[in-house]
Amino acid sequence: MKLFFFVALIISFYSNAQQVLSGRVVDGITKAPLDGARAFVSNTTFQTVTNSNGNFYLLIPEGKFDVGITFIGYQAKVVKSNMVPDRNTLYTFELFPHTESLESVTILTSKQREKLQQLFKDLFLGTTFNAKSCDILNVDDINFDLDSRTNSWVATCDVPLIVENPNLNYKITFLLSYLKYIPSEHLSSYLGYSFFENLNKLSEKSNRKFLNNREQAFRGSSMHFLRSLYNNKSIEEGFNIRGFSRNLNPEYPSDEVVAQILAEAKQSNDYQKYTALPLKFLTEWSASDSSAKDVLIEENGRKLIYFKNFLNIKYYREPPHKTYNGISNGQISTDFQVSQLFSQMDFVELYPNGNTSNPDALIFYGYMGWEKVADMVPSDYETQPTN
Repeated sequence: MKLFFFVALIISFYSNAQQVLSGRVVDGITKAPLDGARAFVSNTTFQTVTNSNGNFYLLIPEGKFDVGITFIGYQAKVVKSNMVPDRNTLYTFELFPHTESLESVTILTSKQREKLQQLFKDLFLGTTFNAKSCDILNVDDINFDLDSRTNSWVATCDVPLIVENPNLNYKITFLLSYLKYIPSEHLSSYLGYSFFENLNKLSEKSNRKFLNNREQAFRGSSMHFLRSLYNNKSIEEGFNIRGFSRNLNPEYPSDEVVAQILAEAKQSNDYQKYTALPLKFLTEWSASDSSAKDVLIEENGRKLIYFKNFLNIKYYREPPHKTYNGISNGQISTDFQVSQLFSQMDFVELYPNGNTSNPDALIFYGYMGWEKVADMVPSDYETQPTN
């Protein structure tokens, strides 16, 4: 079973067309203004805080976007662009105090919690070089709802997660809606809203170092790939695309038979019969490589991603990191990175900055799936000129 990871950070906009959203944040019960509440555009560096009257003025992009609103001791709120269509209106947003609830939280031993917290970090931050240096400052605030029958679980958090990424000099505030993990399917997915700010003020020399680190994180990423698609420059940017399909091998035995063979192998410590099993899926490749025009449809000024089955994506400008072990996902070369893309929808609108109308519809795995929050840059990130 392949290991699928995707980041569902819902935000889409044209980065060079900006407006101002006017709002007022109040206590949902007393209607008193909340001074110091934070408002931000998800997955960007755009943010502000309310004044003593609870008012804020937030720079926002044109098009679709999500605004997160937070205040200590209160439940966070996410506002979608269609809820705030008029730029001449002062919108009022109500936040309500947190209430303690244990209905969907499993009581864990300290050992169980420590194990789940480490697994959460691996699934959320990743296991890359940058992830090793990242830290979640309030990991103890994460709640786990564990299904003891399947060992699957769902993680939630009532307060924003605070992530420090020293390698990229980012502090990330992340509103986690959920992180789900199903070990039987090796499947993990999460949904959330975040904003980025510099972790430390730096000298010009140090700042150049971190700008280079950020550029390296961006190059070859899913954001880089989608931006190159939008601009019809995937080949020029170092990407190779080819479609393929995966079909169940008719000679592969049933799951029950495979489970029995594996159980016998574990008992006898003889895995020859298990390793001799045929491939579960057979891969059929397209006759030729694809380009942006093969996977994008232009309609009324919009660009829609459309392809059947899967895309295999090779990035030739950078080798895989030495810690990456992705043989099961096609990474058999040390000269370039290999990723795959699957779309759960027929059409997904693509925007210039690499965001989409339905980010949870696109599933990246392979190398792009391996890189997670620790290797993210914000959606308003601008690439650095190459020397």
